[in-house]
Amino acid sequence: MATRKFGILGWAEKRARRNHRSRKAISTIMANLTMLVIVVSLSSLLFVWSISSFGAYTGGAGYWFSSRSIANQERPSV
Repeated sequence: MATRKFGILGWAEKRARRNHRSRKAISTIMANLTMLVIVVSLSSLLFVWSISSFGAYTGGAGYWFSSRSIANQERPSV
């Protein structure tokens, strides 16, 4: 005759059996959607970074490059 479990242990085992999920992997649709979200977010991050970087180059450093080209033109060549 099987003994019936009482108390907390029996309740926990029953709940674990009831809430047991299947061992299936993530579906292909969810995997594709996740990859799409990752690609879009990283490409937008790259776009923002590139715009800010090129803005910095054309802002302050642009003057330095233009002044260097004028200085190179004035230098006498031997």
